Amino acid sequence: MVRIAREIANVLLSIMLFICLIGMGAAVMASATAFNPHFITSQIDRLNIVGIFNEKAVPELQKTDELAEHPEIIVGLQSAIEKNSPALKNALDKAVSDVYAYLIYGHAIDLKTTLRSSLMDPSLAASIINQMDLTPYINQVIVDNLPDLNIGGTDLDPTPYLPTVDAVIQPYFKSQVAMLLPRIYDYMLGNSQSLDLNVPVGPVIDSIYSALKTAVLASPPSDFASLPPDLLSLGFDIAWQVTLPKIPASVDIVAETGISLPIPITGRLDDAQRTLKDVRQGVIYYQKGFWGLVGLSLFIMALITLTNFNLKKTYLVLGRTFACYGILETAAVVVTRVLIHSRIASLSGIPVSLQPWIIQLADTATNPLLVFAVCFSAAGIILVTVSALYRRGAN
Repeated sequence: MVRIAREIANVLLSIMLFICLIGMGAAVMASATAFNPHFITSQIDRLNIVGIFNEKAVPELQKTDELAEHPEIIVGLQSAIEKNSPALKNALDKAVSDVYAYLIYGHAIDLKTTLRSSLMDPSLAASIINQMDLTPYINQVIVDNLPDLNIGGTDLDPTPYLPTVDAVIQPYFKSQVAMLLPRIYDYMLGNSQSLDLNVPVGPVIDSIYSALKTAVLASPPSDFASLPPDLLSLGFDIAWQVTLPKIPASVDIVAETGISLPIPITGRLDDAQRTLKDVRQGVIYYQKGFWGLVGLSLFIMALITLTNFNLKKTYLVLGRTFACYGILETAAVVVTRVLIHSRIASLSGIPVSLQPWIIQLADTATNPLLVFAVCFSAAGIILVTVSALYRRGAN
């Protein structure tokens, strides 16, 4: 009767230990992946940002009327994204590290501050803008805002001289946009209630005058080709002085480019902050539960030892439990990987450049669980073998 009760206890305790091992395996995998900031940042570093941008963002940009007329702008943006891909990943890594410092260790976090120091760092956007060729937009701004220069009763066609003026205006325009970026981000983050996107013309007006005059004198229009350079120069100066008051004091970027004002994200950040607080509480419960599960597993193993009163039986019971769990978990991981690989290959909505990343993510994320399961498989086989040898020696 005692032997039967002992066997029943062994079965029940083995089942409880098996369940605990399943929970521990899932917890180990979560700790090594979802709750590990280094794992997240390593996956971000492997992400093909350029490929995803080309496959998902570019088709949407091409649907925009303004950009559809200027495909070279999109090409320039693609090039800028490619060159700044490491900086974009570093910014995303910084944001992830701040978030995980709060979730795992309870460090203080303010999402506005986190964004401003990472993804919404003005220098990052300025770097992308500086590497883009904005000539089509700049030329349109010149045509729309530079009044006709009338020299001796004849209007000067500015078209042949746009590249010369663009060479002056574009660097100035980009520097002004870089100065506006902090205002744009403050508006989006709710730190400012209004947004002024006007670029003053005054600081660059003399440079425009010098560049345009030099270009006209170097290659005068056919109507003025016979004029002496001194006379053409004088006529240009007179026309410029007449035209100067008509040049606007500033240029509205929104009106000139047709872009929409950025949308404040304060409400979304507040929701995200509350969500993070809830997640942080869940992480605390998880951390306590993980160590509680470890303690429970050790307690069950101790009960198995006390139930059998000898090492042979204890090794056998623990070995069979470990081996069963390890072998079944290993098989489950392998089958899951195969299913994920085949499923990813059959999905049409996932960008081609993202598919290899998802496949390696599935493999990398399940590696900790696979190692955990293989270790328990080996441990179980060793314990069963030791139990058998011990028994054989005893006989």
